[in-house]
Amino acid sequence: MRAERLIWRGGVLGLVWMTMIGLLGGCDRGEPAAAAKMQSAGEKKDWRSRRKKPAKPVHAAEIRKGEIEAILSGTATLEAEDRVTILAQVKGLAVRVFGVEGRFFRKGSVLAQLSNPYLHIADEQVGADIEKAKVDLKRNLPLSKRGYVSRETEELLAFQLLQKQIQRKQTQEDLRNLKITATISGIVTKQILRRGTWVLPNAEAFMMEDPRSLVANIAVPEKYLSYLKTGLEAALGSEAVGLNTKITGRVVRISPTVDAKTGTIQVIIGQLSPLEKLRSGMYVTVRLVLERRKDVPLVPKQAVLYENNRPVVYRLIGESGACDVSLTDKPSSVKSGGKGKRGQKKGRFASMTPEERAKMRERFASMTPEERAKMRKRRGKRKGQSGEAGETSDGTRRWKADRGGERWGKRRGQRGEAGVGCRVEKVTFDKGLENERAVEVVGGLREGDRVVTLGQEDLQKGNLVRVVKLD
Repeated sequence: MRAERLIWRGGVLGLVWMTMIGLLGGCDRGEPAAAAKMQSAGEKKDWRSRRKKPAKPVHAAEIRKGEIEAILSGTATLEAEDRVTILAQVKGLAVRVFGVEGRFFRKGSVLAQLSNPYLHIADEQVGADIEKAKVDLKRNLPLSKRGYVSRETEELLAFQLLQKQIQRKQTQEDLRNLKITATISGIVTKQILRRGTWVLPNAEAFMMEDPRSLVANIAVPEKYLSYLKTGLEAALGSEAVGLNTKITGRVVRISPTVDAKTGTIQVIIGQLSPLEKLRSGMYVTVRLVLERRKDVPLVPKQAVLYENNRPVVYRLIGESGACDVSLTDKPSSVKSGGKGKRGQKKGRFASMTPEERAKMRERFASMTPEERAKMRKRRGKRKGQSGEAGETSDGTRRWKADRGGERWGKRRGQRGEAGVGCRVEKVTFDKGLENERAVEVVGGLREGDRVVTLGQEDLQKGNLVRVVKLD
């Protein structure tokens, strides 16, 4: 029994030992396989990373010569330079009011009539004092000549007469001020005085302004100081008068100082036309024409990017005709057998009507396997894709000749690969005037260059592009 147990234990240990050896051997054999698999995946990943990126569709435009205006845009509120607030000079009761809002009055016209009987009484009293002073002076003159009245008495009477005459002028002026008159020619913008109101001196009665003095006051950054001068044309617009109504004006004054807080210069735009449609306080947009240049190369503003405050564009480069829209954006022809936008083949089957396609499917379904194979063979010979089709005149297989031919090159060019070769380069240029549509080219570019106008945000130097639209 003891020997049998020892034999049995030895067999079990041997079996365990053989199992462990097999596992270790399997691990050793699995490690090279796993490493080879990882290496193959890495090579595949590297091959994908080295694969050429497809051409990016872009819009482009050609640099042409034209006219450009340096326009400065801003907003302002119209205001009248000749505007006044008319005050009451004396106290009185408003018995008649003529100054209605919106009515035009010339300078000196009566706006309101006041009544104050006490002013008339004071004027009569001063008149009586003047008469008494004249009588006293006339009576004492002969006595002064005879020596009965001193010379000082005569001078005192004359001085009293002069004082009464001055008082009379004041009372006469108060009587005239019972009529409130317009101090400028213009329209009444606000009527404060109402009929039946007791008015005190220096109380506001009316507000007036001259519509012919309407101006727009805009703040222009100091960097445009060299362009500013009187007489510059300005175009104004307002929704209140309609966007189709053109409002014109000119620069009439320029502030001699620069606001240190804002770094701007106040520019006054006057001589506005048409005045009959404008109102004080109206919100307007101002477009000031700083300078105008003709026959200069222009690049679309949407094509310009900025790097380190320098303008840059992406210019198309390639062989002659490589960046034409007819080559880079022309769809695959029916004969080429290429694929359309959605990956469908544009061959004979794609050009069929739905009824013809259904008949073709029924005919193909009714064929025997041998007939189908013969049809595929004949189709391969016609397209030159079968290796059994023989050789061409130059000794190459027909499918190779087609692949290296013109049609294959066009298809590769449509995908932005080796066929056409339209690429971009980054160009820094010097700019001049600019407006909301174009930028003047001073240096770095020339007339006829084609630049990318849409899709250039993520481009880099040397990228392949496909021109979808050319302006």
